[in-house]
Amino acid sequence: MKAVDMCQLVAVPLGSVAAGHSFFKWVLLLIGFAVMLWPRVRGHVDYHILKHMHQRMGNQMDERLTSHFSQLRHVPRDASGNVVVLELGISSGPNIRFFPEGTHLIASDINRIGATEVAQLCEENGVVMERFLQAYAEDLSALPDSSVSAVVTSLVMCSMSDRDRAMQEIQRVLMPGGRYLFMEHIREHEGNWARLLSQMLIFPMFMLLFSCNCMRRHIDVITRHFALVDASHFHIPNGTKDFLFYTCQPHVIGAATKPAH
Repeated sequence: MKAVDMCQLVAVPLGSVAAGHSFFKWVLLLIGFAVMLWPRVRGHVDYHILKHMHQRMGNQMDERLTSHFSQLRHVPRDASGNVVVLELGISSGPNIRFFPEGTHLIASDINRIGATEVAQLCEENGVVMERFLQAYAEDLSALPDSSVSAVVTSLVMCSMSDRDRAMQEIQRVLMPGGRYLFMEHIREHEGNWARLLSQMLIFPMFMLLFSCNCMRRHIDVITRHFALVDASHFHIPNGTKDFLFYTCQPHVIGAATKPAH
């Protein structure tokens, strides 16, 4: 449904109820404008929230991510001998500094908000940016079969509308022997009931505003499509007790490998 239609659905019926009450009219007008403008600003809000999350992780994740992305040295190469990495939902490109120098990157996101920053980070880290692909993970039809050495996602699966379709697309574009490297925030998995309750409370807001489902586990979907999966669970430290960060501390990290033959 278009944002303008949603605005009319909200403002017109309630406006008739509030007829004669100027205060309510202004409130309803503001609600209508907010509903209309949200789709236009949501991408920027998502971008800055993800950037905030990665900044909060900071250097405490360096060792883990260095080890995680060292796997890119052991993936198949294209006909020119290059390692070609497709990162979905790349946002501001926080993972680029962990990619081996000389990596060829296809950066992808549903909007181009972070494209300039991604290009700059590639240049600073000796990564060759082949292209910026504006696409959803569920539809990578712009890429040929068996065309990339590895696919990367970080804090992306929570907002995929069809994770099974996305896994099928990832399988399709990976070269034989290629790897899908993932790090995703998940539902609380260690019996911390306070955190689980906080996730349940914040779930409606996350879904409504960002289509972010913080109650997913993800690993079940990945193992449905990849026979060889190596994954582990962990919690990111939250020294400042940031509530948003607190709900997103549980993570799964790992790699799924496409059969070589």
